[in-house]
Amino acid sequence: MPRAGDCAVVCFVLVFDLLLLGLLVASGGEFGGQALAYVLLLNPADVFRILNVFSLDQMRSLYGLTSIVPPALANPWLMGGTMLAWITAPLALATWRFRA
Repeated sequence: MPRAGDCAVVCFVLVFDLLLLGLLVASGGEFGGQALAYVLLLNPADVFRILNVFSLDQMRSLYGLTSIVPPALANPWLMGGTMLAWITAPLALATWRFRA
């Protein structure tokens, strides 16, 4: 029987990216640019992917994600902080919820 955590993983990894891709295709590529890059921060899997892609200079030239991510988001400290927020925020919420 699937657990709630399993559903969250599927939603973040698959459904979120599929919705963004569908929006890009439906709008003919007009939606995107800077806005799409910042929407990617709402998905911890995408944050991890961006952090890994921009960590190596060779990967930047081979991976298509670099064409839509603005240079400001290529900062490893910013992306690491965002990943840390994705770790601490749910943990803090769970701690608060189970103490009540």
